[in-house]
Amino acid sequence: MLGDAVVDAFYVHLNEKGVTRKDLGSKVKLLCTILDDTFGIQSRAIQRNIAKKLFSRLGLDFQPVAGDEKSLPDFIRDANKLMMAEA
Repeated sequence: MLGDAVVDAFYVHLNEKGVTRKDLGSKVKLLCTILDDTFGIQSRAIQRNIAKKLFSRLGLDFQPVAGDEKSLPDFIRDANKLMMAEA
């Protein structure tokens, strides 16, 4: 979705905000705030794309609803529920 140069620049931006790549899992809400501030309305599409990759890595079926305004933390909660249901 984003080119390598943009992703690299965003990681630099995150580091300037005190968030390292290793921190991302524990600072999801802060990540979303920074995405919102940096990319504006496109932030939701980026969060949805991150969620899609997460679901894929977890072997879960990603089925967002058209027009859905979920944020990355919402998708993470959905993934957690799906994993608990499968356990």
